[in-house]
Amino acid sequence: MLIDYYFRPLALHDLASMMELEREVFLLPWSVGQMKDSLLAAHCQAWGLYSELSGELIGFGILSVIFEEVEVLTLSVAKRFHRKGYGENLLNFLLEKSCEAKAEKVFLEVPKSNLPAIGLYKKLNFEIVGERENYYANPDNTREDAILMRCQL
Repeated sequence: MLIDYYFRPLALHDLASMMELEREVFLLPWSVGQMKDSLLAAHCQAWGLYSELSGELIGFGILSVIFEEVEVLTLSVAKRFHRKGYGENLLNFLLEKSCEAKAEKVFLEVPKSNLPAIGLYKKLNFEIVGERENYYANPDNTREDAILMRCQL
């Protein structure tokens, strides 16, 4: 059962909670500088998914909007909310924002091993359009391929 939630744009004052969530979810999270740069970039939109009850940041996504194409730069949902529909709702919201931006296509990369995420993306009409060899670095100094996916809007 989903708790009540809402979306709102993210800004610099949200950076600490974004980084906390980013570090919880990813083995190699974005740096504070990368996150800050995305929040300040004119071509980026950052959106947070918040608990209506507690005001807690449950998840967030950052879009890069350039002409008719959007790239999902990052998408995070707190681990305790995984596999409960929040990621799907967040991504649907980001796709709506992409449509509002007059985008025709949305791209994203996902680690080849992240089968739950790939399944979610396919459910939301993303298709695999390529692979990027050794794209992601792992904490043990190995590399992992990325799957490049696209959704036609």
